[in-house]
Amino acid sequence: MILHKYLKAEHGIQAIIQSQLKVSVPSELNDPFEFLPKDSAVWTKAKVKKFLKDKARQNRIYKMQKDGGHVKNKKEFKERIKDIDSWASDLLDRFQSKEYWEVIQESKKDNDEYMRLISFSSEYAISTDEILMWSHYCANHTGIRLHYDSKALLIPPFELRKIKYSNERPPVDHTLDNRSNKLMGQLIVAMITKSECWNYEKEYRLFVDPDYCTNTKIEEKKIYFTKLQESSLIRVDVGLNFDEMSLGLIQEAKKRDRFKHVNFFKAELNKDKYKLDYIRI
Repeated sequence: MILHKYLKAEHGIQAIIQSQLKVSVPSELNDPFEFLPKDSAVWTKAKVKKFLKDKARQNRIYKMQKDGGHVKNKKEFKERIKDIDSWASDLLDRFQSKEYWEVIQESKKDNDEYMRLISFSSEYAISTDEILMWSHYCANHTGIRLHYDSKALLIPPFELRKIKYSNERPPVDHTLDNRSNKLMGQLIVAMITKSECWNYEKEYRLFVDPDYCTNTKIEEKKIYFTKLQESSLIRVDVGLNFDEMSLGLIQEAKKRDRFKHVNFFKAELNKDKYKLDYIRI
């Protein structure tokens, strides 16, 4: 299967020359509903007490309680934990209110610590959909589309998942044991489900082990990258409005021995239909 990556010109050229791609963290994805499932939990005091005994959840709750001004430090937090009945009653009221929804939204950032991903589009996107992709992700057709062989991407630090599209948010029951297979299964579905409105992207998501990522700071923001096998890149398409200077850089790259297996094309308007034609360069 061939996967497409749409990029702005400067990012696309960098990806080609350095055989790497930018890697995203969940909180920076452009869909605000990413990693935000529908909460299906039915909370009781007993379930809240069980929830509170989990150390990882305690750490998250401590951070939120401190940030919200409910406790001053870890020592005060631990004192509150000792009276777990009272604390559970207090949190039960919060879990049944709008505040718990805010907790769920905040927990999305927790995924940033251990999860990295790259979004691709399937080669099977129809011609009208690819026009949208060029418009949205390639700065009005001034960018680059890279074609990758999915088999060459699937080495141990990478895991490829097909995105599911639905009009319903996937449910997650947060009262389940933090390490249960059932909860893990629900969370995985939430990670790979998006609204039907994104269906035109025909997305596949490559999950990358953070240990295989490097980072750099650009304008005080940390940006992550991962190296790819050079053999994974098999074709480069440049956009309708690709500028001459950038095209010159592509022509120079094309001459290098390590790109001899890569085909290079430029998009052009079809004379009769709402579609793009690709001319070899």
